[in-house]
Amino acid sequence: MAKLTKQQWTDVRRQWEGDPRQGHQWLADELTAQGYDVNRAAIAKAASRQGWAKREPLNVTQNVTQSNKKRDKSSLKNVTPKQVKRTIPEAVPEPEREEVTEVEINQGGRPTKYMPHFDRQAYHLCLLGATDAELAEFFMVTEQTINNWKKVYITFFESAKRGKMLSDSEAAVGLFKRATGFRYEEVKTKQVKVMAEGDGDGGVQAAGDELMVVEVVTTVKEVPPDTGAAFIWLKNRRPKDWRDKIEVENTHKLNPEMMDRIKTEFVERMAMARSRQLSVLAERGLIDERELNADAGGVE
Repeated sequence: MAKLTKQQWTDVRRQWEGDPRQGHQWLADELTAQGYDVNRAAIAKAASRQGWAKREPLNVTQNVTQSNKKRDKSSLKNVTPKQVKRTIPEAVPEPEREEVTEVEINQGGRPTKYMPHFDRQAYHLCLLGATDAELAEFFMVTEQTINNWKKVYITFFESAKRGKMLSDSEAAVGLFKRATGFRYEEVKTKQVKVMAEGDGDGGVQAAGDELMVVEVVTTVKEVPPDTGAAFIWLKNRRPKDWRDKIEVENTHKLNPEMMDRIKTEFVERMAMARSRQLSVLAERGLIDERELNADAGGVE
């Protein structure tokens, strides 16, 4: 019996893939009947190695349906769609917001640490120049809590604000006085010995007795202006005119001709000054005329 060639194996595979029957025995029987030396095991091994797979039968109904769909799509391309009017919904008014009271804010959470007497304490602390961080440290809360108290409790906010404004204004007034100078009254008390004149009625105090009398002395003193305070005041009030660094823009450029002219004028002026100096020294007898003539001859 003859063996299958490579081309014959290709034909056998095509035959098996196109036939709806499963298995390999029927194919082996047909090939053996045709005189080929092949069995079922050899065919199964070749099918596994080459990856034989049955072909799916053509579905005529499916092909017809797909062609109909393509025809429908092509026919719809020439159809003009109808104009559809879009209705714009009316604007819905926003719901009114209800005001929330302090009691409602604290409901549902842990109780607040704020107490009404904190207002006065915050006022006095801000008078001393306390910041929000220092207020938080004093009340043993966070700085965010201080900000929340300002939003919720208007009295606390106004007390802190009033204290800061008053302290800042007093500091500004003091700085202004130091910058411009001021006068003040100094009051001192001292004990003075005086001689008693006697009351003439035979009282306790007789004439000629020494008495200690407290005398009040008021002196008006004047403090001169402080340049450091004046500079701080002006630098903050007029920073453009009193800043530490002043930038000067130089737009003039010196060309070579101007430089030569400046050099010549400088040499001439120095020579004239030297000549005047020698003349003065000669008049005072500090140098003789020979030295004067020698120096004059050396000056160009």
